[in-house]
Amino acid sequence: MNLRNTMGWEKYLKPFLYKELPPTTGWSAILGTLCALTFIIMAVTGMVLAFYYVPDPDKAWESVKFITEEVALGKIVRGLHHWGAGAMVFLVFCHLMVSYLHGSYAAPRQITWITGACLFLVVLGLGFTGYLLPWDMKAYWATIVGANMPNQFPGGGTITRFILGGQNISGFTLTRFYSVHTLVLPACLLLFMAVHIYLIRVHNISDPRERLAGEALPPYTGKPYRFYPEHTNRSSLGFGILFLLLLLLAALFIPHMEEQAGTFIADYLPRPEWYYMWLFQLLTFFTGSWEIIG
Repeated sequence: MNLRNTMGWEKYLKPFLYKELPPTTGWSAILGTLCALTFIIMAVTGMVLAFYYVPDPDKAWESVKFITEEVALGKIVRGLHHWGAGAMVFLVFCHLMVSYLHGSYAAPRQITWITGACLFLVVLGLGFTGYLLPWDMKAYWATIVGANMPNQFPGGGTITRFILGGQNISGFTLTRFYSVHTLVLPACLLLFMAVHIYLIRVHNISDPRERLAGEALPPYTGKPYRFYPEHTNRSSLGFGILFLLLLLLAALFIPHMEEQAGTFIADYLPRPEWYYMWLFQLLTFFTGSWEIIG
């Protein structure tokens, strides 16, 4: 039996691996690969955390504390998940901006651009649903603020009740967020990611020269830049540096846990994660009936 033929090497795998990319592709092209690899970190660490996490208002905070203090390497796993979430938001945003500057929204890559924008929204949704799960004061109040934003829109009350699972935040909210965070949004992310990668393979990475050249690009006679080994080597180096950085952050800076949700703190000021601070700041500029503008 010829294993290479059985695995479809000549017809499928070889063209996939050795596909040539635009010769002027720079290091910024590894951002998309880093996003996918960071998602793998989030998936693996999330699975480990799910072994110990209890999505119940009476036990959620204690289970997170148990993971951090009692489980072997628990603080490292939780740290990787925490810092990896911020890194993924940052990487997807940078990838989106670089793609925009390279004109990746233009024909024939319109659907590629739309799926990329959808991926960014899904990643933000994962961040929003994820930071309620520790069930501390920050999670509780940030979720209340975020869930009540739709109230400024016509019919927004229905959206808020759907998000909270009722009139107020409760155990139904926690289990709903946990289900969305671990099942619904990861499935959406994988779906959009599969379509996104497929379209990139079909239409290739955009070449910035296409925006400057009014006609077909001249043939390139230099050394080819391929998905493997050139792009793979760059991506591996970038991911190695990123992973070591996340590991260092996880070891040195344990994610802070505030008091358990429901604790009375008279002067408490709710603050969201850093990637939602822009929205939090907008709400301070636009208040009352003007909040919808923010």
